[in-house]
Amino acid sequence: MDARQAEAVINAIMEPDLHAQREREQKRQAWKRALARRRRMAGIALVGFAAGAGLAPLAGGPVIQSAIWGSLAGAWLGWMVAPLGRRIRRRAARRCA
Repeated sequence: MDARQAEAVINAIMEPDLHAQREREQKRQAWKRALARRRRMAGIALVGFAAGAGLAPLAGGPVIQSAIWGSLAGAWLGWMVAPLGRRIRRRAARRCA
């Protein structure tokens, strides 16, 4: 067996493992991106919660109800802003590259 054949055997043995490794890495990266997006949206909802609770005395309504409405508005805003932020980051990355 010459070096070329030995290399072919090694590649045949290692290829499925490398493919599985690549798939695991891609899944892990996708999971990390989804987790980061959920955290950003939760942060925006928390800000909405605080804003709703803070504005409740001015509006004359119950604090907890205003906080919940503020949280819902913040969550909705998070769903709207998250894709926009991703688009802005892509454009900035293109300009820097």
